[in-house]
Amino acid sequence: MARRDARWILAALVVIGSIPAVSIASVSGDPLAKTVSIDVQEAHLANVLRMMADDTGLNVILDPAVDRKITLKLGNVTWRQFLDLSLKLYGLRAEHQGNVVLVAPGDSAAFRRPEPSYTGDRFPILKLVPVRYADAKQLGALVQRTVLSKEGWLEVDERTNTLLIKDYPERIDEAVRLIGHD
Repeated sequence: MARRDARWILAALVVIGSIPAVSIASVSGDPLAKTVSIDVQEAHLANVLRMMADDTGLNVILDPAVDRKITLKLGNVTWRQFLDLSLKLYGLRAEHQGNVVLVAPGDSAAFRRPEPSYTGDRFPILKLVPVRYADAKQLGALVQRTVLSKEGWLEVDERTNTLLIKDYPERIDEAVRLIGHD
């Protein structure tokens, strides 16, 4: 069955006309561990990545900026080697989530983590607040609902009945007053 699939892929590529020779050997386990030989000249990288997706069973999402032509002759390499090297050549990056591979420029918004919305020279601080004569879990829920900013967070250490609070200093001061310390 895998050999038949490989022939189908080869036939499709010949129809496209941009890939003169491709041979594929199957490997169990990681789909990107399959060994391939690829010989392309002025082929669109997106088409070669689609070929990889067809062969490996992975889903590939391409950023519109992945509009490059590639010429290469590789023998006996894994899809992972092809992917890593060709993306590195063009400053692209791949992120894997399950059976989906996202390919985009390395500086793409797809790979950026959201920046916290701290303003000016105000930054959150971290403070351990021991709770006496009350349940830290209940007080933590109250502080979370009423005092903390959207950037703040709170953890409860039930073993020591202590709150670990990270937020702006004025919010932590307010939380400490609510808890009844100082």
